[in-house]
Amino acid sequence: MYNEERKRGFIRFKQDTTELANNIITCFNDAEIFEEKYGKDLCDWTAPEIVGYLKYINTTKSGTLTVLVNMLRIYTDWCLSNSLVQDHQNHYYEVTQDIIDGCIDTTSLSLSIITREFLLKKLEYVYNAADKFVLLGSFEGVRTMDFPAIKMLDIKGNVLALKKRTIQISDELAEIAAEANIETVYMSPIRRLKIDLGSSEYVLKNKADADEGKIPTTELSIRFHRIMKYLDLSSVTMKDLRESGRIEFIVQLMRESGEPLDKILHTKRDIIEQQYGKIQALSSYINIYGPIIEERMQR
Repeated sequence: MYNEERKRGFIRFKQDTTELANNIITCFNDAEIFEEKYGKDLCDWTAPEIVGYLKYINTTKSGTLTVLVNMLRIYTDWCLSNSLVQDHQNHYYEVTQDIIDGCIDTTSLSLSIITREFLLKKLEYVYNAADKFVLLGSFEGVRTMDFPAIKMLDIKGNVLALKKRTIQISDELAEIAAEANIETVYMSPIRRLKIDLGSSEYVLKNKADADEGKIPTTELSIRFHRIMKYLDLSSVTMKDLRESGRIEFIVQLMRESGEPLDKILHTKRDIIEQQYGKIQALSSYINIYGPIIEERMQR
C-alpha cells in the first residue's frame, strides 16, 4: 500500500463506516501500481491520471467505476482537510459521470450483449428446462432475486406476475416453465451428475433432500455459472442477459415508432422499466449502450 501510514490514518478515521473501510483497503492495494507509476499518492493525481487508471481497470460496469471514484474522492477530501494534497485540489470532482462512462471496456461490453436469436440457438444445447427458464427468463426481464419464488400459478398465458411487477413473456418461456415445473431430475452440465429434485409448487425445484422446495439464490447462481461455462459464455452474467433483452426490446420500440433512442427512453420509459427494471440514469445508459443500440438499428 503506497503511503501506507497516511492511508491507515484515513481508514481509522472511517472505521465507523465498516463497508467503506473494507472496500477502500482493496482500492488502495489495487491503485498502488499506478501510484508507483505516477510517483505520487492517488490524492495528488490529476484528472487525466485518474482517467488513465479507470481505463486500466478494464471493466464493463460503469457503476463499479462510479463507486470507486466516489470513494477516492472522499479519501482526497480527507487528505485536503489534513493539508496532504500537493496542489490543494481534489481532481476527482472533475471526473464527471460522462467521463466515467467513457472509461468502460466497450469491446468486452459488446461481447456480453447477445441477441435473442443467438440465445435460442444456445438453448438447443441445454438439457434442463430449469436452466433454459433461467437463461431465457433473464433475457425477458426476470431478475435473479425473482426466480426462486416463481410458481406456475404466477403465469397466465403470456403474463408473469412477479413480486413487485408484472411482465410480458414469450410463448417459448411459458412452455419452458411448464417443462421445468414437472422435471424430477437435474442434470449437472459439467460433471453430468444426476440430482433428484423435490416436489414443490415452484417452477425451479430444489434438491429432493433439501428442507425447502424453493431453490436458494446461491444454488441458482451456481447452476447459472455452470451452464454458462458449458455454453462457453462464462463472461455473460444474468444482468448481461437482462440488458441484452432490454436492448432488443428498445430496438423493437424504436422500429415501431420511428423515434430516436433519446426520445424513446422518455416516451416509453415506463413500459421499458415495467419489463426490465429501473434505468438509474438515462444519460449514462445512452453513453454506455447507445452505440450498441444504434448498431442494431442498422441491421
